[in-house]
Parts: sequence; C-alpha cells; structure tokens
Amino acid sequence: MRGNKLAKMDDRGRLKVPRDFLKEMREAYGPKVYVTSITGQSAWVYPLPIWEGIENRLRKLPSTYRGRQKYLSRTSYFGNETSIDSQGRLLIHPLLRKSAGLDGELSVLGQGDYLEIWPMSTLEERIDSQGDLTEEEYDALSDAGI
Repeated sequence: MRGNKLAKMDDRGRLKVPRDFLKEMREAYGPKVYVTSITGQSAWVYPLPIWEGIENRLRKLPSTYRGRQKYLSRTSYFGNETSIDSQGRLLIHPLLRKSAGLDGELSVLGQGDYLEIWPMSTLEERIDSQGDLTEEEYDALSDAGI
C-alpha cells in the first residue's frame, strides 16, 4: 500500500477506507485490522496478520524491557481490534479519534503493509517541520540501494 488518499470520518467514528487500499487489504489479509497509535497524533491501521507478527516479535523481548512495556501500553491504550465492514468502513477508538483530531477531511497514507491516518492540517505541519533529508539520511538510503 502506497500513496496518499483522502477520506472522511463519519459521525459515528467510522473511516471509509479508500478503495485502492481497501481492495489490497481485503485480498491480501482479510477484513480484520488492529487500529492503534504510539503518540496519539495519527492512527495506524494494521491488517491483523501484520499486527500479530509485531506482537510475536515483541514477545521475544524480555518482559522487563521498558521499551517493550511503553510500546505495548501505548498501542493498547489507543488500540482497537475491529473489522472493515461490508461498506469498507472501520471504527476508530474514541480515545484515538479525540487525541489525533480525526474528524472531517483526513489523509490516508500507505506505508507498505499498514496505513497511517492523519488530519490534513496536522500532516502538513508535520511534513513542514521535518525539514529536508540530511546528507546522512541520503547516504543511508543510498547504502540500502534506494
């Protein structure tokens, strides 16, 4: 999944998944998803099999590792396992909707095997504040063959 598609949240907190993303998710993974965040600034929509892979990798870390604890606490706090309904909508947890300001026009970014959902204004501010790629970042990308 890649690119940026516009979408809207309905009054019940359901996001209509853009058609291209919806087709790919259903065909590759089925309708079940895990919707979460770490920062509460955006929503991440993981096909459930992808999220289960993340959970399996987390289980390999010691339960006393603070990074694991923080990650799980945050993703559980904002998290919600749900299914994409027959009309292509998915429910976003009220805590996450409020924290990220997910209402009105939203941007749905394809991030390979998951989606990120941002309010348009927040995403534009984030992109502006990130600045240009540094020389080190270009070098690291080049080393990766990109």
